[in-house]
Amino acid sequence: MYNKKKQRTARPLLTAAVALALAAGGICPAQIPAMAAPQYSIFDVNQDGSVNGIDIAFAMNYYWIKITDPGWDEYAERCDINKDGRVDVIDLTLIYSNIDPGQVTTGSLEEIQVTQGSEYMIALNAAGIETLQSVAITVTYDPAMLELIDIAEQAHGAHTTAGAIPGTGITVTSAAPSEVVLVCTRGIPTGRAWSGTITVLKFKALATGTAAVSVEI
Repeated sequence: MYNKKKQRTARPLLTAAVALALAAGGICPAQIPAMAAPQYSIFDVNQDGSVNGIDIAFAMNYYWIKITDPGWDEYAERCDINKDGRVDVIDLTLIYSNIDPGQVTTGSLEEIQVTQGSEYMIALNAAGIETLQSVAITVTYDPAMLELIDIAEQAHGAHTTAGAIPGTGITVTSAAPSEVVLVCTRGIPTGRAWSGTITVLKFKALATGTAAVSVEI
């Protein structure tokens, strides 16, 4: 979302709201300098001066970690935007809703630099959506550069084949080496809008270079 009023059109709104959040894998908290928090937006969780897809991917490193877990640290605390003691989809939605203008590319071809052996996450996010039922999303990628290792990183276990993914509201209708088609089964009450992460896909780089990924609705 780009901090502007929602348009109340049905299909175009959905197309404009589903976005790619691309970030290089292997982001390590030790690489993020501890700097004075007041000079950064609370949504800039990796504190690089801008709010973008990298912040979503950074927060995904702490997804479902709670304040009582051993892995909770100052970086997890940054990602707990609403300060409820855990990092969950609400925090991801808050980051996504405050991404800087021009930082997110919608439904189009993306090219990212990858390093062989590294893992990369792509979060499919939606903002202000009034319907997701039976909406099909096609993710296409270069199989020579990327191996899909999970269609729903947020769910328990690895999912790489066709079928319903429990607890996600997603059914994968096709999973080929270069293309994944998933259908949303999430119901949204009439008159309400939903914002959040539809799913997070995880890839492993098979080679070093430029990898292309696209999303179509």
